[in-house]
Amino acid sequence: MSILPRRFPRLSVLCRAKKGMISSSCPIVPSSLLLLGFALLLLGACAGASAPEPGRNPYPGYAHHVPPGTTFDMTLGRELTEAESVLGLDRARVVFLGEHHTEPRSHLFQERVLRMLIDSGRPVQVTLEMFPPEVDPVLEDWRQGRLDEKTFLARSEWYTHWGFPWGYYRPLFLLAREFNIPLHGVNASKETRRIVRKGELDDLSPEKRALVGDLAESLPPHERYVFDALNSEEHGGDIAPGSPVFQRFLRVQRLWDRLMGIRTARLAAAQSDRGVTVLLVGAGHLAHGLGANLWAAREAGLPALTVWDTVVPEEALTPDGMARVPLGIGDWVRVYLEEPDRVPLPILRGIKFAQEEDGLQVAKISAFHGSALKGLRKGDRILSFNDLAIEDEVSLRLAYETVGKKKALLEVVRDGKQVAIDITPKSNPHGEGG
Repeated sequence: MSILPRRFPRLSVLCRAKKGMISSSCPIVPSSLLLLGFALLLLGACAGASAPEPGRNPYPGYAHHVPPGTTFDMTLGRELTEAESVLGLDRARVVFLGEHHTEPRSHLFQERVLRMLIDSGRPVQVTLEMFPPEVDPVLEDWRQGRLDEKTFLARSEWYTHWGFPWGYYRPLFLLAREFNIPLHGVNASKETRRIVRKGELDDLSPEKRALVGDLAESLPPHERYVFDALNSEEHGGDIAPGSPVFQRFLRVQRLWDRLMGIRTARLAAAQSDRGVTVLLVGAGHLAHGLGANLWAAREAGLPALTVWDTVVPEEALTPDGMARVPLGIGDWVRVYLEEPDRVPLPILRGIKFAQEEDGLQVAKISAFHGSALKGLRKGDRILSFNDLAIEDEVSLRLAYETVGKKKALLEVVRDGKQVAIDITPKSNPHGEGG
């Protein structure tokens, strides 16, 4: 999953973009010069120059004003028409389609892009942040229509690998099955993540060790972006840049970026020249070309398009209702205005279950996350949720996701007695960010 700040980085100078023009109140800097400056920043870092102080915006100076709800081309400096969007997609062999994991409008746009590509007649394949390659056989069974939804969620371990509500992604997976689109997991496995988090890379197989590469490579702009996002108001972090906690987080973030980029690039390179590969991924893994898109470019260098998105509160807009988006954050951007009244799908976190012979039991309740189902105890056996009989974990999670903020009744067996527990489902405890 990605890290993504709700509010944009602080900018010292703002450029206004309307109808492809930049206002005269701001100096016009050729894109080639911006790229050269950014390249020099990276070269300086690799040469041993000291990294700028964490917590300060590494991309100061220039921004477009983007109308929320539009597809905005950061190179042209204006909103794209539908025809221009189709033309832009046609030039790409790889499309990095950023998302806000819990924002339905992100997923609706992803579906729209996939339909554009399908309508173009090009061979399409989709790579997925939420799964490692080990899940590919299950994804293929889904594509071929051999699994129903509940069986797919159980066999793919959706709620272990990903955890975000199935309801956000269901239309995309149904679309893939309808049009026979190959699906591929490209992220790290649970075991690989565990090893990298602990810093014990020598425990990886030689093949995986070569793929993971040097996770300590100096890339200060990326480190600063991760640091600022992790310590943003949305994510609620208060982590020092040199702390072991931050370094562990950074290693895993780089692992995800590297594996997703390299694996996506290899799958794209194996396609015909007419083919297109779409990576569905949190937008934080794409910002400023420093994430999965960087590693894909290093691996194969295929024509690519990065689509970045975010959600902003109304108070972050300019007086005329525009969102400030820094240049270089993506090729196309989409900004969604925050909807305070929207009720997100609740996420059941902080509880582990065990499937026993007599039914689903509570195996562990995390004190760190806090139980979403307060009142449960370790050892409880789940009987029903709002009078729906619960036989397995997937059934419980699917039922939990559908009740919104309304109170629900959970019935369990505890110490041989039937107990009724009133609960109120909770939305994403980490905020609306992806």
